[in-house]
Amino acid sequence: MYLGLLYRLRDLGVPVGVTEAVALADALEHGLHGSSLDGFYFTARAILIHHEGHLDAYDRAFAAEFAGIESTLPALTDDLRDWLDQTRLEAGIPE
Repeated sequence: MYLGLLYRLRDLGVPVGVTEAVALADALEHGLHGSSLDGFYFTARAILIHHEGHLDAYDRAFAAEFAGIESTLPALTDDLRDWLDQTRLEAGIPE
């Protein structure tokens, strides 16, 4: 699942290797990503990126590797905001 990401990072000059790959596999096995794409993004970034100068390359590699896979977090946030607005209107609470 994430080997493509590692190869893309290497192509962009980010020094990732076996140590980072094993650490990421261990983190995923322990569920540190919370079974979400957002969780995977941050977990992988914390493990794979050792210098802030590589953050942009990480974002580009992640976007390229997982293009078309969208997080459900924005949709959930919008649904929650709509529900709260509707509840506020029903209760007669002004904005």
